[in-house]
Amino acid sequence: IRIDPAGGEPSEVYRTGESYGGTVARDPVAVAWDAATARLLVLDAGRSLFAVPDEPGGTPVPLALRDAAEMRSVAAIAVYLGNLYLLDPVAGEVWRYLPAASGFDSERSGTLGGQDLDGATALAVDGDIFVLDGETLRRFSQGRELAPMLAGLDQPPQSAVALVEDVLRGLFYLADRGNRRVVVGDRSGAFLRQYRHADFTDLRGMAVAPDGQQVYVLSGNGIDAFPVQARTAASPTPT
Repeated sequence: IRIDPAGGEPSEVYRTGESYGGTVARDPVAVAWDAATARLLVLDAGRSLFAVPDEPGGTPVPLALRDAAEMRSVAAIAVYLGNLYLLDPVAGEVWRYLPAASGFDSERSGTLGGQDLDGATALAVDGDIFVLDGETLRRFSQGRELAPMLAGLDQPPQSAVALVEDVLRGLFYLADRGNRRVVVGDRSGAFLRQYRHADFTDLRGMAVAPDGQQVYVLSGNGIDAFPVQARTAASPTPT
């Protein structure tokens, strides 16, 4: 569903069972925003990749994704500088595709060299690679693992369900369903603050506005938005 925070009616942009460009869409398993081309990438359960243009009424377009069926698993995808990254916990890898032809018809390359990623569920990339693995936010630089992130957090996450990076400001937002909170850390690895609210039940997803001033939280009750605050701890008022 496409929703404009400024208002207007929500619109459907992708549906399982529909045919787009001759490819039947299956259940979506991972999405990522491709800023370089202003499009939403959707990977479905059949390992088909679709691009949804950033315009009202835009129709998904199937993209090439070489040897996608050979990957052992896909838990999340991310895009950085036009390159596509796929988190494959079973193989212990994050695969990288360079853009080629109509999509990503290029040889994929491993970036981690094989790691224990059994609990990995979310991915962020900004040159380094950040993997949400159970209760730990792990960081890899040029294939080497660095110290865990969120140092100083009062209690570890329980059932963390989403990871979002504000690349311009070097901040990470983690949706912690078990503790009904949103945790914020910086790129150096330090924990900065956390947001709690009674409505933060059954957290499912999260996004940050391009200007970094607003956070959107998806729960079982709908979507809440609250402004980012600079103090150490905060009790936001969702709107």
